[in-house]
Amino acid sequence: MGKPVLRLGADDLWRVIKELDPIDLRMAKLAHLAAGGGCRPGDRAAEAGEQPDDDLVLIEDPGGVDRCVIPWSILCLCHAVMTVALAAEELLVPGETTVGLLASGDVAHCLLTMIACHLPGVGQVYLTAASDQGPAPIDARVRDLFDRAGIELSVVTTVDEATSGANLLITTGPGHEDLVYRHLPRGALLVNVAGLDMPADIVDRVDQIYVDDLGLLERNRHRRFVTVHLDGRVNGRCVSLRRGWGRHHNRCTWFDLRRIEADFGQVISGRHPGRTHLDDVLLFELLGVRELDVALAEQIHRTARACGLGA
Repeated sequence: MGKPVLRLGADDLWRVIKELDPIDLRMAKLAHLAAGGGCRPGDRAAEAGEQPDDDLVLIEDPGGVDRCVIPWSILCLCHAVMTVALAAEELLVPGETTVGLLASGDVAHCLLTMIACHLPGVGQVYLTAASDQGPAPIDARVRDLFDRAGIELSVVTTVDEATSGANLLITTGPGHEDLVYRHLPRGALLVNVAGLDMPADIVDRVDQIYVDDLGLLERNRHRRFVTVHLDGRVNGRCVSLRRGWGRHHNRCTWFDLRRIEADFGQVISGRHPGRTHLDDVLLFELLGVRELDVALAEQIHRTARACGLGA
């Protein structure tokens, strides 16, 4: 007799994000990396990692009593949200945090839930959809989480308002094309979940660039910063890739295009130190927006089962 199948829907995701512990997920990722695992595309994924949103992912825990089915789009969203949490944990300057969030719809609500539940030290969040439609009303459950956490949540209309004083900027698009380098204060961490290039003004001037998985670089050669890292070229022309030049070194007035420092696995395993200067501006690029995160899928299954979620 086969194992029963637990099916999770969109509303279950909100509860899962509340209950998932980024520290547990970090340990699961370390174990998965040690076993040679990582993100991987779905069986029918295209070269760029695209997958139909209505496809289902079947998760089976060999030691569990059931199997779990999750829509691909929900699993991708949860992967993006929890990766932001882990990136902030590893790369953000400790202390009080002001968040500028460029997101809308379910993505915004899931990121807000993660911020309220899992990011210590957050005092203020500015949210903008940065689109003609404007931000959707905030779910009352999310508002309640912010009230209980003592975090002030402000819905604003422009990118300038959302980034004012923010040392953690998260963009999922739209609106990322309106960001400029002056929006990033010293010590800021910019997390790009849009799957699209940030403006060259930002990419060329940040002090360090990190990605979620170096194994995804070849499949993301359409991204400008990936081409610079792999080939040392922009528009067919060679560029300077010298190290040791940044705002913390003699306050230079010029800059070089940067290589990618490391991926997330190297940082959480200690093979790369991560942030080395408090005033550095860091960019974290999520390349695996449409990839299957096996470690996370297993954590979602176990969390949902423990919380009695799904049908």
